[in-house]
Amino acid sequence: MKGFLKTTFTLILLAVIALGVNELILAQEDPGSLVSEREAGVTSSTEREILSLLLELRSISLSSDIFQSAVFRSLRDFGVTLAPQPVGRDNPFAPIDENTNAGDNDADSIDNIEDPDSFEDFGDLDDFDLDDFDL
Repeated sequence: MKGFLKTTFTLILLAVIALGVNELILAQEDPGSLVSEREAGVTSSTEREILSLLLELRSISLSSDIFQSAVFRSLRDFGVTLAPQPVGRDNPFAPIDENTNAGDNDADSIDNIEDPDSFEDFGDLDDFDLDDFDL
């Protein structure tokens, strides 16, 4: 137990010394380098330019006469109306069971899958050889 206390005390002492050295090194740097202070009323050229652009924007007025013109009224909408499509399940995270409705598309329903035994017989796979193909 005495060794544990000695080790803990040594580690704490080293940490305090390291923090003290760190503060001495950082104290030599200029702490105000990240902070800038300006006198009130002093503006840079960039700020003056931005203010002048904002004042120009404020003076712009939009007229609604364009919407009454014959040219605007002659424009036609060539938009396409999209047909509604079937959506998926109401809750996609719900477990799949036989009562689950997969939307309006009943062709994909589990009940409509053909019996696997009714598919064509493609022959015996034991006779299949990759050497018969030019790869």
